[in-house]
Amino acid sequence: MKTSHINRYIFFTGLITIVLSVLMFLFGIQMFTSSGNFSKFTIKLSEFSFGFWLPFLIIGFILLIIGIILTIYKSNK
Repeated sequence: MKTSHINRYIFFTGLITIVLSVLMFLFGIQMFTSSGNFSKFTIKLSEFSFGFWLPFLIIGFILLIIGIILTIYKSNK
């Protein structure tokens, strides 16, 4: 596998992780403010989503920055 493919995978993984963390945050906030009869699975999922959105965001930014740096570094060679 070429290194340019690895750089793209790292970049897009970071981008997708950032989008996932935003969706997790929105789902957690939506379930936090809603009222009604929800299943235990949905309640637990919203708790985990609200708890882990920030680590996913940080990991996404780290992977995104690593992908950009590797792409710039390889293009300068």
